[in-house]
Amino acid sequence: MDRDFKIIETNVEDKRFMLELTQNLRRQDLDEMLASGIYDFLEEVVRTVEYSECCYKAVMDDGRVACAYGVIPAKVGAQIWFLGTDIIATHRKSFVKISAEILRGWLEKYGRLFNFVSAENTDSIKWLKRLGAKFVEKVEYNGHIFWRFEIERG
Repeated sequence: MDRDFKIIETNVEDKRFMLELTQNLRRQDLDEMLASGIYDFLEEVVRTVEYSECCYKAVMDDGRVACAYGVIPAKVGAQIWFLGTDIIATHRKSFVKISAEILRGWLEKYGRLFNFVSAENTDSIKWLKRLGAKFVEKVEYNGHIFWRFEIERG
């Protein structure tokens, strides 16, 4: 096996995972939440997981949560999200590969994936570019710059 983590579907009942994730979020994800006006990280993660039609967590062989991502259906397409811990930095290639596989399935189902990312969240922007995201609009919110991005089928 080329990785030492498992991708596991999860949901809002998995309180331990959500608590561990929020306690260990990487700095850029914390800063993005703060720039968005989010101060209760656990409440936001719980709400996001609850709204997600599908949510995955990456768990290391030793049980630590590395990241989570999911998809929230919309009228046209679906909103994707990703939150990570510092663990993913040492497994970047594997995470990109597995997340690309999951996103292909979501693209087949929804046709278009989208969301906003802070211009300062360079790790997420690199990940999104590798997945084929197009950055279509720059928006200022709470005095911070965010990019609206889209990933389309084909």
